[in-house]
Amino acid sequence: MPLNPSYNHKLTLKYMRQNQPFDELPTEYYPCSQQMKGYPLPNFVYGFAFRHKSDDAKPTLDKLDEMQSKIPYAELRDKTIWRPIGAVLKYIADSVDADVFRESPHYNDLGISRVDHDYSCNIFQIFRVYSSKRARTPQKPLWVDDIARIAAEIYKELGWEDVPKPQWYLDTSTLLSDADTDYNIAPRFQ
Repeated sequence: MPLNPSYNHKLTLKYMRQNQPFDELPTEYYPCSQQMKGYPLPNFVYGFAFRHKSDDAKPTLDKLDEMQSKIPYAELRDKTIWRPIGAVLKYIADSVDADVFRESPHYNDLGISRVDHDYSCNIFQIFRVYSSKRARTPQKPLWVDDIARIAAEIYKELGWEDVPKPQWYLDTSTLLSDADTDYNIAPRFQ
């Protein structure tokens, strides 16, 4: 029997890095659950992994340019005003038919993130929909799935053929932390 039965091995950075992405984020990973200690606390983002098209960056950037060129609004297609990722995100944000969403702080959750330790080494960016640090309760709000569904439809409309399902990824908030970083509140007994 362990000396400290409340010790949770899932609250180590090594476990988080090795087991991402998550379909459902464990409740203890939400900062609002107050089950972790330390600084910086890990932040997870919920979104779509846009993967590299090859080892060369050009095909990936070309794909983003192609997506931008399919946006139906001329202003968002204008590359002198908008970069491809920004234009796509703005188009998604403008397509969400909810004034309440646009006026909420979650409107700013739509964005891009990089992944902390992508073992596949092929994720270019995460088109994020939500962030664990914003959660008021240790669960994903229902509206996040609605926004993700709308975003997936738009990505397909813009020519992203293989849109993956949205998942939870550890962002770069912990990139400088060692893999043995332990976020358990209970002291570790060995």
